[in-house]
Amino acid sequence: MYTIIIDSLFKEKHPKEAYDLYYEMVIKGIYPNVVTYSTLIYGFCLVGQVEVAFGFLNEMLSNSIRPNVYSYTILIDALCKERKLGEAKSVLGMMVKAHVKPDVVSFNALIDGYYVVNKVKNAKQVLSAMIHIGVSPDVWTYNIMINGLIGNERVHEAINLFQEMHNRNMVPDTVTYSTVIDGLCKAGRIFHAWDLFREMHGRNQQTNLITYNSLINGLCKNHHLDKAIELLRKMRKNGVQADMYTVNILLDGMCRRGRLKNAQEIFQDLLNNGHNPDLCTYNIMINGLCREGLLDEAFTLWSKMEDSGCLSNVITFEIIISALFKKDETEKAEIFLHKMISRELLK
Repeated sequence: MYTIIIDSLFKEKHPKEAYDLYYEMVIKGIYPNVVTYSTLIYGFCLVGQVEVAFGFLNEMLSNSIRPNVYSYTILIDALCKERKLGEAKSVLGMMVKAHVKPDVVSFNALIDGYYVVNKVKNAKQVLSAMIHIGVSPDVWTYNIMINGLIGNERVHEAINLFQEMHNRNMVPDTVTYSTVIDGLCKAGRIFHAWDLFREMHGRNQQTNLITYNSLINGLCKNHHLDKAIELLRKMRKNGVQADMYTVNILLDGMCRRGRLKNAQEIFQDLLNNGHNPDLCTYNIMINGLCREGLLDEAFTLWSKMEDSGCLSNVITFEIIISALFKKDETEKAEIFLHKMISRELLK
């Protein structure tokens, strides 16, 4: 009963009350077991108090209570999230020394931690150690590694890992496909990404908003705007609703490809349907108007944006000031520059 309440208190972000209840347990002579300690370790990690969690691991050991794989893995994951990879590796070492075999989740946490800090070589070493002790990588292991490699602009290696999954008869999931598609799009390999998108459908893998956004973004940036619009229609037909990010991708693509009128129609539809454009949307439209030399319309839109409570950021001011200087409207540019300074946006 105590353990359940302690767990609930942590989930409601009440660590002090959880600790007080644990202390009450001990005073009453109710000694915590491995489940209680694991709950305390998880709870303090959850609220960012990893050192306190570590203290409970040490307390377990001093009370001759053997931590299980879950107890250790919680700490490894929390330390990795705080980028304390050395400490996380030490916990893994403690675990092995105590004859508790790490599982795939333990290794995944450490691999992910190394990729986050761009230590690809270390991540690969952990993978080798994992296989060496007889723990098989799962789909999530590959997802972590593929995402890490793409984040480090090593798309070719990520594709090789994706192929390795097929060779091992592992079925990539939606996350795997979406990650690879995003990486290929960012690398300009749009046709390869399109092939993978079709392969997803052929393998009955569900495409989600992230998949569509990656591909729409890639199509727009590689000058395939009509295909991007067609894909948006297909996405809606398949029951996936566009978000503001999707709309912003298309608006930006249209403005950059000289199709300002189409962008204005979509923007007006947003307003007519009661949607509130975000700052990024306004910046895209203001930039599009400025690129076409329509400064008066850009200022009108800027005023509407500010009146709606959506305040300009550095990008907004840079767009307007740059456009004014290009038109030799120095006085107006200086007015906007002073506005920028007064809002403490110029560092």
